[in-house]
Amino acid sequence: MLETAAVFFEVSEREELKADVGRIWCRDSSVGYAELIAKRFGFVGGELRGHGEVRPQQGSGSYAEGPVFWEVCVAGAEVELDRDAGVIRVLQTSSIADVGRAINPQLIERQDEGSTLQGIGNALFEEMLYTDDGVLLNDTLLDYRIPATEDVPEKMTCIIVENGDGPGPFGAKGCGEGVLAALPAAIVNALADAGVSMTELPLTPERVWRRIQEAEGRGRERRP
Repeated sequence: MLETAAVFFEVSEREELKADVGRIWCRDSSVGYAELIAKRFGFVGGELRGHGEVRPQQGSGSYAEGPVFWEVCVAGAEVELDRDAGVIRVLQTSSIADVGRAINPQLIERQDEGSTLQGIGNALFEEMLYTDDGVLLNDTLLDYRIPATEDVPEKMTCIIVENGDGPGPFGAKGCGEGVLAALPAAIVNALADAGVSMTELPLTPERVWRRIQEAEGRGRERRP
């Protein structure tokens, strides 16, 4: 820090510098640590990336050494498809969460029900749209589509699995909104079961309709 300050003040002797709380002084002038660091490293803002790894003491690892806040969850969905319009409606969902021990079962169910709606949003509606020069087009809830009351499935089943094998109190594992990761894939697979294979989210009516037309076009080409 003093070497950088010496360059900043254009002095050759460190004895001319004095470090104080948050600042470095040279005679009657001073500079803050933050400003000095910014000048030294040329910080102009940008992305920070980090890398890390976990090395379990027992080689293969164990629940006790792993992260507590971790929910293992699977999900299924039944959907209805309007092939003429490409519109998908989720009729019912099921989720199974391995929570170790459900200390508050009702709270877990409410978490999974909430993440069910979030998963429906990710699968069917939510997408950030930009212009070619990077301007966000749908930056308000008037334009950014999220699930509404009419999009809530007729039935949401939340199944809690308790094995008591977690590292938390009474064998509990961390849990909360685990359905969010599993449900979009379940909806895509349900659509594939209806004969429409998609690889891009969200499953907007336009994308689904175009894929249906492509599939029907290929079918007509194969007919004798």
